[in-house]
Amino acid sequence: MATITKYEGKGKISWNVRVRKGGKLHTATFPTKKMAENWSRDLENQIVQAKSLPSAQKPTTHTVGELIDLYCSRILPQKAPRTQREQRQFLPGGRRI
Repeated sequence: MATITKYEGKGKISWNVRVRKGGKLHTATFPTKKMAENWSRDLENQIVQAKSLPSAQKPTTHTVGELIDLYCSRILPQKAPRTQREQRQFLPGGRRI
């Protein structure tokens, strides 16, 4: 169930929404009460649908070695040459790109 609270400050009114469902707290702030009600209703529906229709797709898992390879190919090239050399020292086996 959503809790909607009205806040008045600096000449503006805002509406804060708190939705606690499934052990998690979701919050948002909106300029109108109608937007707050719509958001809370949509969020609650999404949470219920996620529980009743769990995704058939498993989360992607990677090994540490795969993540290091991804880092070396995607992130290191964007760094300065000196930083690349320094960071390669800490990688297992002195991996090179």
